[in-house]
Amino acid sequence: MSTSYDRLHPLSARDLNKIHCATVDILENVGVAFDSQKAVDIFKEHGFKVDGKKVYFTERAIENALETVGREYTLISRNPNQKNIVMKQGTYLIGLGRSAPFIIDHDGQRRSPTTEDFLNVIKVGHSLDVIQTCGPLIYPTDVPFETVDMYMCYLTLKYTDKPGIMRPGYGIDMLCIAFGITREEMKRQADKGYAYAFGGLNPTSPLVVGESQCDSLIEQAGVGIPLSVSPMPVAASTAPCTLPGTLVLQNCEVMAPLVLSQLVNPGVPVEYGTISSVAEMKTLAAIYGSPEVRLIEYASAQIAQFYGLLSRGDVGLTDSITSDFQAGAESMFQFLNTIRSGINYLPGCGHLGSFLGGSLEKIVLDAELAEYAARFFTPLEFTEDNMAVDLIKKVGIQGQFMTEPHTLKHFRSEFYNPAVFSRMTYEKWAERGSKDALSRAHEKVVDLLDSYERPEMDKDIEKDLDNYFNKNYNDK
Repeated sequence: MSTSYDRLHPLSARDLNKIHCATVDILENVGVAFDSQKAVDIFKEHGFKVDGKKVYFTERAIENALETVGREYTLISRNPNQKNIVMKQGTYLIGLGRSAPFIIDHDGQRRSPTTEDFLNVIKVGHSLDVIQTCGPLIYPTDVPFETVDMYMCYLTLKYTDKPGIMRPGYGIDMLCIAFGITREEMKRQADKGYAYAFGGLNPTSPLVVGESQCDSLIEQAGVGIPLSVSPMPVAASTAPCTLPGTLVLQNCEVMAPLVLSQLVNPGVPVEYGTISSVAEMKTLAAIYGSPEVRLIEYASAQIAQFYGLLSRGDVGLTDSITSDFQAGAESMFQFLNTIRSGINYLPGCGHLGSFLGGSLEKIVLDAELAEYAARFFTPLEFTEDNMAVDLIKKVGIQGQFMTEPHTLKHFRSEFYNPAVFSRMTYEKWAERGSKDALSRAHEKVVDLLDSYERPEMDKDIEKDLDNYFNKNYNDK
């Protein structure tokens, strides 16, 4: 017995319109709480209905914000050897994950991360070409909590010239030092479509934007740093159990901060976050490797495109605690789903255990998956040379193509050659120690760390950066 069905059910235009109308209904009649007097005052100054911390939104206010929001920008590289990155519809950017509270060593042991672990993450991410942006996959716990953000920004700027996430306050100031610009110049360049880093915020579900999130948005939007607005509602926990209900809540939690960003600085780019999840009903923990999360992700990408917005998702997420078969399967599922659905900004490399763990080996394995996905999504070109009609005629029936010059010319560019995954025979694999992918990834981590070279930085700029950090760090 066979069953016939459509293999993918994207949202229809009617579905998208229903989500928009439901969002307007909720934002007009329930509103969103902003736990920041600065944010509430901005809404008041622009004539919004406000009741204490609650702000209410008309459909016209949402439409006005969508008319001005930036939809394309170019990330500026600190050094000329790194290419600038254009962010627009049809492009995607792979990056490191962020904010895991634990590190998982290659032997499966879980522990609290240190500054050395954080530096190793940056060095490995910097050394892998397919990873285009570095971020705080793990938080070092040997640094005082009140200074850890400043410390991570400082180390990121010194140990990689790939773009990354910059926190407000000290982070923006150090970014200005590293690029030799002022905040005013950063804003002027932003008005021309150029950006020096990412920013972002995560509203709290349901329907709250915390004080620090609001204030970060206001400061970062004010200097033109692109923002990822990425709520993380969990279906059946902090969001309705149904996936359509979770999508509606998520949309409300994106639209309200998006409106604030355009009141602060019309034209600042905003990326639509697609990282909602579902609850594991036995524990109520948020999970990220399930097929339901992939459905939310794909639908969210369509909502972002419905509004003409850039989008932010993730890659490489898994609920597995270690880099095993489950981790590889769930990670690749997400790589293919997010890239296929058109999501633009894709951090996430290196994560294990539903965002709770970070792994150097998983960064290397995710980089391999990224290379596989990049090859898979490369369009086929049909030219006279690569169709090889004359060659097929020449070789004829029962011939062979191995020794043809055409094969020697094309095989390196036509076939992806994995750096970690094995294609050895059993005999060769056994002869070389019967190592699995995790073991080979660990060997590559060691090689990358041994061969790492810190990118160049102008000596005067580095001195200014060191002086600024030391003064402010010691003051804290």
